[in-house]
Amino acid sequence: MRQAVGCAASVRFVLKSGERRLLPEASFDADFWRFEDACKLASISAEDAVRVAALHEALSLYRGAAAAGWV
Repeated sequence: MRQAVGCAASVRFVLKSGERRLLPEASFDADFWRFEDACKLASISAEDAVRVAALHEALSLYRGAAAAGWV
């Protein structure tokens, strides 16, 4: 990965914490993380415009069938 993105050999993409391996968010991006952040922002913002924009972001990132598996 270092060679593909042109990073120095000292750059670590996977960090070890005890028995766990962590992927630092600064090195990676995932739709799920952006979706989760948008949903959180929509739930905590006091401003309607911010909540609406965050919900639009979440909807643009969602790739599944709407409400799949919900009863």
